[in-house]
Amino acid sequence: MTEKTWQDIANVAQEYRDASINHVEPAIPAVPNSLPLDRTDVPKYLLSTEEVVITQMPPEQLIASLSAGKLTSIAVTTAFLRRAGLAQALVRDLKLFGLPLAYKARPIASPNSSQNEP
Repeated sequence: MTEKTWQDIANVAQEYRDASINHVEPAIPAVPNSLPLDRTDVPKYLLSTEEVVITQMPPEQLIASLSAGKLTSIAVTTAFLRRAGLAQALVRDLKLFGLPLAYKARPIASPNSSQNEP
């Protein structure tokens, strides 16, 4: 019996993650090919206004809105699920495209190296 490598295990986990994200309804919007380096505003362009408002709401206000019937648990859960799915897509793209370029641009030096100096 062949023992699985960590890469094999990671691939299975990533495939499961991607399949799970693909089941979110409505579907998570596709991440554009060109994104700014600061991606903190991306949700407001790709999610609905209601989803952004819900996911940025302070917990106390969220609880009050739920208990007063202004929001439903389905709306809140869906908003956070879609935002989390979008975050995963953004991180996945950063890992695939951003980090390898960053590593090539400046090699990572050892903690005691003088290369860490600006």
